[in-house]
Amino acid sequence: MLLKENSLVENLTFIAFFLSFLYSIKLVRKIKAKTHSKIYKLIIGFMAIVFFFIAMEEIAWGQQFFNFETPENFKKINAQDELTLHNINGLQGESEIFRLAFGLAGLVGLFLNKNRVLSPIAFPFMLSSYLLVIISISVFDVYDDFYPVSSNISIGVQRLSELIEMLIGFTALLYILLLIRKIQPVEKHS
Repeated sequence: MLLKENSLVENLTFIAFFLSFLYSIKLVRKIKAKTHSKIYKLIIGFMAIVFFFIAMEEIAWGQQFFNFETPENFKKINAQDELTLHNINGLQGESEIFRLAFGLAGLVGLFLNKNRVLSPIAFPFMLSSYLLVIISISVFDVYDDFYPVSSNISIGVQRLSELIEMLIGFTALLYILLLIRKIQPVEKHS
């Protein structure tokens, strides 16, 4: 029940991505042009847009909450009869590619720790175990699409997909919160 549409897991995923979006906007505003590269603002701004897009896709752009009809154009091409892009025929059932892309982007972000210019926005090592889980399950899911292992394992991995999406959302949120702390450390009260 927790993994069904509009369930606790899906709603927590929405909340995590929406908070990631809000905190990303806050971070963009806090980054000072004099002390930080403008590239930071661009990268974090781009992430904010991605987080907003994912959050809204998770709730079908409000359709889940406000219960409005799917436009006819989307009904024809959307496998779940929703106002979402990730369920359009051809993308439906292929979300493991997006989960893997997030994991690989985080991996690239880990390597930014060695880059003097981009290290302030690098992915923190303390979150690398989350990346390991996200990448491992996503790689297996992609592999299973091309070389099916067993139907029981495939079903199990498919059921994990909602949990992995939630993990991605909370990883994104933690990343942004850690960046806020890194770029503007908490002031100590005397």
